[in-house]
Amino acid sequence: MIPSQIYRRLAELPVFTSLSFTSKSQILIESSVRDHVNNTKRSFIQEASSRIGQSPSWLSSPSEKPDSIIARLISVSGQKTAILRETKGTPNKRFVEVWKGDQAELILETTGRHGSFYGDATFSSLCFSPEENALLYTAEANPPEEDPKDPFKKFKFEQSYGETFIDRRRPTLFWVRWDSSQTALYRNKPAAQLLK
Repeated sequence: MIPSQIYRRLAELPVFTSLSFTSKSQILIESSVRDHVNNTKRSFIQEASSRIGQSPSWLSSPSEKPDSIIARLISVSGQKTAILRETKGTPNKRFVEVWKGDQAELILETTGRHGSFYGDATFSSLCFSPEENALLYTAEANPPEEDPKDPFKKFKFEQSYGETFIDRRRPTLFWVRWDSSQTALYRNKPAAQLLK
Protein backbone atom coordinates (compact mmCIF):
# COMPACT_ATOMS: atom_id res chain seq x y z
CA MET A 1 0.00 0.00 0.00
CA ILE A 2 1.31 3.44 -0.87
CA PRO A 3 1.50 6.19 1.82
CA SER A 4 -1.46 8.18 0.45
CA GLN A 5 -3.72 5.10 0.69
CA ILE A 6 -2.57 4.47 4.26
CA TYR A 7 -3.28 8.10 5.15
CA ARG A 8 -6.74 7.97 3.55
CA ARG A 9 -7.71 4.80 5.42
CA LEU A 10 -6.49 6.17 8.76
CA ALA A 11 -8.08 9.60 8.23
CA GLU A 12 -11.43 8.02 7.36
CA LEU A 13 -11.69 6.06 10.62
CA PRO A 14 -14.75 7.15 12.59
CA VAL A 15 -14.19 9.55 15.50
CA PHE A 16 -16.70 9.32 18.35
CA THR A 17 -18.21 12.73 19.06
CA SER A 18 -21.03 12.00 21.50
CA LEU A 19 -22.38 9.25 23.72
CA SER A 20 -25.70 9.29 25.55
CA PHE A 21 -27.76 6.74 27.42
CA THR A 22 -31.28 6.39 26.05
CA SER A 23 -32.23 3.84 28.73
CA LYS A 24 -30.49 1.71 31.37
CA SER A 25 -29.22 -0.68 28.74
CA GLN A 26 -29.20 1.33 25.48
CA ILE A 27 -26.59 3.82 24.32
CA LEU A 28 -26.78 6.26 21.40
CA ILE A 29 -23.38 6.86 19.80
CA GLU A 30 -22.61 9.70 17.41
CA SER A 31 -19.47 9.67 15.29
CA SER A 32 -18.00 11.62 12.42
CA VAL A 33 -16.03 10.41 9.40
CA ARG A 34 -13.91 12.46 7.02
CA ASP A 35 -15.02 11.86 3.41
CA HIS A 36 -12.09 12.75 1.15
CA VAL A 37 -13.97 12.09 -2.11
CA ASN A 38 -16.63 14.72 -1.33
CA ASN A 39 -14.33 16.80 0.90
CA THR A 40 -16.84 16.87 3.76
CA LYS A 41 -17.25 15.62 7.30
CA ARG A 42 -20.19 13.25 7.68
CA SER A 43 -22.04 12.41 10.89
CA PHE A 44 -23.37 8.97 11.81
CA ILE A 45 -25.58 7.59 14.56
CA GLN A 46 -25.66 4.05 15.93
CA GLU A 47 -27.16 2.31 18.92
CA ALA A 48 -25.61 -0.15 21.32
CA SER A 49 -27.16 -2.36 23.94
CA SER A 50 -25.37 -3.80 26.90
CA ARG A 51 -26.76 -5.47 29.99
CA ILE A 52 -24.19 -5.97 32.70
CA GLY A 53 -23.80 -9.65 33.42
CA GLN A 54 -26.19 -10.66 30.66
CA SER A 55 -25.82 -11.40 26.98
CA PRO A 56 -26.27 -10.79 24.14
CA SER A 57 -24.90 -7.29 23.63
CA TRP A 58 -25.26 -5.69 20.22
CA LEU A 59 -24.14 -2.71 18.16
CA SER A 60 -26.27 -1.46 15.27
CA SER A 61 -24.83 -0.49 11.88
CA PRO A 62 -24.03 3.21 11.63
CA SER A 63 -26.65 5.32 9.84
CA GLU A 64 -26.04 8.79 8.43
CA LYS A 65 -28.15 11.75 9.37
CA PRO A 66 -30.53 11.82 6.38
CA ASP A 67 -30.36 15.44 5.21
CA SER A 68 -29.13 14.58 1.72
CA ILE A 69 -30.05 10.89 1.41
CA ILE A 70 -32.68 10.13 -1.25
CA ALA A 71 -32.76 6.33 -0.81
CA ARG A 72 -30.98 3.71 1.26
CA LEU A 73 -30.87 -0.09 1.03
CA ILE A 74 -29.20 -2.74 3.17
CA SER A 75 -28.06 -5.78 1.20
CA VAL A 76 -29.52 -9.24 1.77
CA SER A 77 -26.35 -10.36 3.59
CA GLY A 78 -26.59 -7.29 5.82
CA GLN A 79 -22.94 -6.44 5.14
CA LYS A 80 -23.40 -3.60 2.64
CA THR A 81 -25.49 -0.44 2.50
CA ALA A 82 -26.30 1.42 -0.73
CA ILE A 83 -27.03 5.13 -0.52
CA LEU A 84 -28.31 7.48 -3.21
CA ARG A 85 -27.31 10.97 -2.09
CA GLU A 86 -27.94 14.38 -3.56
CA THR A 87 -26.19 17.44 -2.16
CA LYS A 88 -27.93 20.80 -2.28
CA GLY A 89 -26.03 23.67 -3.83
CA THR A 90 -25.20 25.21 -7.16
CA PRO A 91 -25.20 22.87 -8.95
CA ASN A 92 -26.70 19.92 -7.07
CA LYS A 93 -24.37 16.92 -7.05
CA ARG A 94 -25.49 13.30 -7.04
CA PHE A 95 -23.58 10.32 -5.63
CA VAL A 96 -24.07 6.55 -5.56
CA GLU A 97 -22.39 5.10 -2.48
CA VAL A 98 -21.86 1.56 -1.24
CA TRP A 99 -20.63 1.07 2.31
CA LYS A 100 -19.37 -2.10 3.91
CA GLY A 101 -19.75 -1.43 7.61
CA ASP A 102 -18.13 1.97 8.16
CA GLN A 103 -15.80 1.75 5.14
CA ALA A 104 -16.75 3.17 1.75
CA GLU A 105 -16.56 0.51 -0.96
CA LEU A 106 -17.80 2.78 -3.75
CA ILE A 107 -18.43 6.52 -4.01
CA LEU A 108 -19.39 7.48 -7.53
CA GLU A 109 -20.44 10.96 -8.64
CA THR A 110 -23.19 10.62 -11.25
CA THR A 111 -24.14 14.29 -11.67
CA GLY A 112 -23.36 14.45 -15.40
CA ARG A 113 -24.80 11.04 -16.25
CA HIS A 114 -28.41 11.62 -15.19
CA GLY A 115 -30.80 13.92 -13.35
CA SER A 116 -32.29 13.54 -9.87
CA PHE A 117 -32.70 10.18 -8.19
CA TYR A 118 -36.20 8.77 -7.75
CA GLY A 119 -36.96 8.07 -4.10
CA ASP A 120 -40.74 7.86 -4.29
CA ALA A 121 -42.89 4.76 -3.97
CA THR A 122 -44.14 4.92 -7.57
CA PHE A 123 -40.99 4.92 -9.70
CA SER A 124 -38.14 4.27 -7.27
CA SER A 125 -35.97 1.16 -7.60
CA LEU A 126 -32.89 0.25 -5.62
CA CYS A 127 -31.51 -3.27 -5.40
CA PHE A 128 -28.24 -5.18 -5.15
CA SER A 129 -27.26 -8.02 -7.47
CA PRO A 130 -27.10 -11.47 -5.81
CA GLU A 131 -23.27 -11.21 -5.66
CA GLU A 132 -23.56 -7.69 -4.15
CA ASN A 133 -21.14 -6.22 -6.71
CA ALA A 134 -23.74 -4.32 -8.76
CA LEU A 135 -26.55 -1.92 -8.00
CA LEU A 136 -29.72 -1.05 -9.93
CA TYR A 137 -31.48 2.27 -9.28
CA THR A 138 -33.88 4.73 -10.91
CA ALA A 139 -33.02 8.31 -11.86
CA GLU A 140 -34.22 10.97 -14.28
CA ALA A 141 -32.53 10.56 -17.68
CA ASN A 142 -30.81 13.60 -19.15
CA PRO A 143 -33.01 15.35 -21.73
CA PRO A 144 -32.28 14.48 -25.35
CA GLU A 145 -30.23 16.96 -27.31
CA GLU A 146 -32.46 19.21 -29.35
CA ASP A 147 -31.77 20.69 -32.74
CA PRO A 148 -31.54 24.48 -32.25
CA LYS A 149 -32.76 24.99 -35.82
CA ASP A 150 -35.98 23.02 -35.27
CA PRO A 151 -38.84 25.56 -35.65
CA PHE A 152 -41.38 23.17 -34.10
CA LYS A 153 -39.59 22.32 -30.82
CA LYS A 154 -41.81 24.68 -28.80
CA PHE A 155 -44.85 22.65 -29.97
CA LYS A 156 -43.41 19.28 -28.97
CA PHE A 157 -45.58 17.54 -26.36
CA GLU A 158 -43.78 16.06 -23.37
CA GLN A 159 -45.76 13.64 -21.24
CA SER A 160 -45.79 14.41 -17.52
CA TYR A 161 -46.77 12.16 -14.64
CA GLY A 162 -49.10 14.63 -12.91
CA GLU A 163 -48.84 17.10 -10.04
CA THR A 164 -46.88 14.82 -7.79
CA PHE A 165 -44.09 14.41 -10.31
CA ILE A 166 -43.56 17.92 -11.67
CA ASP A 167 -40.38 18.05 -13.80
CA ARG A 168 -40.24 14.26 -13.89
CA ARG A 169 -40.38 13.03 -17.48
CA ARG A 170 -37.96 10.16 -18.08
CA PRO A 171 -37.57 7.65 -15.22
CA THR A 172 -34.69 5.39 -16.27
CA LEU A 173 -32.96 2.39 -14.73
CA PHE A 174 -29.20 2.70 -14.18
CA TRP A 175 -26.85 -0.19 -13.43
CA VAL A 176 -23.52 0.24 -11.59
CA ARG A 177 -20.97 -2.60 -11.37
CA TRP A 178 -17.72 -2.58 -9.42
CA ASP A 179 -15.04 -4.98 -8.22
CA SER A 180 -15.19 -4.92 -4.42
CA SER A 181 -11.66 -6.34 -4.16
CA GLN A 182 -10.26 -3.19 -5.82
CA THR A 183 -12.22 -0.44 -4.07
CA ALA A 184 -9.40 2.13 -4.17
CA LEU A 185 -9.68 2.20 -7.98
CA TYR A 186 -13.39 3.04 -7.98
CA ARG A 187 -13.31 6.13 -5.79
CA ASN A 188 -12.02 8.35 -8.56
CA LYS A 189 -12.88 6.32 -11.67
CA PRO A 190 -15.08 8.11 -14.23
CA ALA A 191 -18.76 7.24 -14.00
CA ALA A 192 -18.79 6.30 -17.70
CA GLN A 193 -16.63 3.25 -16.97
CA LEU A 194 -18.92 1.92 -14.21
CA LEU A 195 -22.39 3.15 -15.11
CA LYS A 196 -24.52 1.45 -17.79
